[in-house]
Amino acid sequence: MSLLRFVARSMLASYFVINGVKFLRHPEDFVPAAEPVADRVLPLVNSTIPESVRDYLPADTVGFVRASGALQVLSLIHISSG
Repeated sequence: MSLLRFVARSMLASYFVINGVKFLRHPEDFVPAAEPVADRVLPLVNSTIPESVRDYLPADTVGFVRASGALQVLSLIHISSG
């Protein structure tokens, strides 16, 4: 892997990690912005997935923001390994 590619991937990953940690630590700061998305996405997802999986999904916008933060932090694994 070239040095430029390594630096670019590290910079991209740092964006996701920093925002993901912010979402996990202070989700209430992001609830107003996420509310319209959560109001549309959560009912749609709940209507399409099996009942056994629904218990694992967030039920409110705060949980939705935290799950988004966790996915952003975990995306580091995908970006770094590619």
